[in-house]
Amino acid sequence: GTVPISVELVPAKRSIYTYGISFGTDSGAGVKGGLERRWVNDRGHKFRSGAEISQRLKTLAANYEVPLPDKNRTTYGLNLSYLDQETDTSRAKLTKIGLVRTRDWKGGVQTYALQWLSGDFEIGEEFGSSTLFYPEVIFYKREADDLVYPREGYSATLNARAGVEGLLSDTSFASASIDGRYIHAFSDYQRVLARGTFGAMYAQDFAAMPPELRFFAGGDRSIRGYNFQELGPLNAAGKVRGGKYLAVLSGEYEYAFNETWALAGFADVGNAFDVGSRDIRKTVGTGIRW
Repeated sequence: GTVPISVELVPAKRSIYTYGISFGTDSGAGVKGGLERRWVNDRGHKFRSGAEISQRLKTLAANYEVPLPDKNRTTYGLNLSYLDQETDTSRAKLTKIGLVRTRDWKGGVQTYALQWLSGDFEIGEEFGSSTLFYPEVIFYKREADDLVYPREGYSATLNARAGVEGLLSDTSFASASIDGRYIHAFSDYQRVLARGTFGAMYAQDFAAMPPELRFFAGGDRSIRGYNFQELGPLNAAGKVRGGKYLAVLSGEYEYAFNETWALAGFADVGNAFDVGSRDIRKTVGTGIRW
């Protein structure tokens, strides 16, 4: 009544090198590369680094990760990154340092972080420079019947951060956001997809907030038919400067001809805005998916 089983373990390849060329409508043409050390020492520490040099995006990032031997898969990490990015609305050169603690919690992943962000930026032809230090809490949960092409499932991401002027931060601020997605299949060849993103911010000095902490709309993961970060409140010069609030809703219907090709129709609505400036944008469209 027993079956003998023999198990043999071999070490995974220690170092992984990646390199290639890239093109994105938001970044242009470029090259990228990276190094991952799956195990740095016999305690399971990990190291990752990567860089990209594109026409409108230059990034350099490194991460050192220390796992703990507990049932919640707790890890501590040190993240370092540099970003030089240009979009239709902004240009930023930012350095970021983060101390991060991640663990499994309530069926999802919980992250606590202390972030230090500093650099120069230009938004809507307005120049700014600031240093911000803030704690951040993120909770992410996903359930799906297939992680590559789900037919039933949902995901949700909650994010909250806050900083206090004088505590290594040039201004006091607080923000929170939630992003949710839902997928349901009516048959073997029909799916509906829904998405919602909402955010709110308080900033004592909004001019000190860099682009990545402001709210924008537009792009393939926001309101389609508009360029990346093209939408939001305007400044006195008539340029988009980002908003304190964000609300975007999206619905899709997808009809699959076979396992490879599908036709989709969608409707998006929303925008980034300030109090009293609710410029709601609506788009509808269709597309072929492979």
